[in-house]
Amino acid sequence: MIFVIVQDQNQQPVANASCTSIVHWPDGRNESFTLTTNTNGVGMIPLSFASQPYGSLIYTDVTCTYNGLTGSTTTSFRIWY
Repeated sequence: MIFVIVQDQNQQPVANASCTSIVHWPDGRNESFTLTTNTNGVGMIPLSFASQPYGSLIYTDVTCTYNGLTGSTTTSFRIWY
């Protein structure tokens, strides 16, 4: 599960931000997910995978838009079984 947290410059939650996440799998495949943040500024992306190499580093690019403003970041995680 990937949690996306969107906050404004005052660290207040941003509800209804539109976000896209692109997960870059080790096999070269890219998978795109979309979400909208809730009233707490949180959105969740459920991940399901199989047959990925143990210990692989998975990069994820996240871009969120709200009222014409856009922010983006990159995060990563490792596969541990």
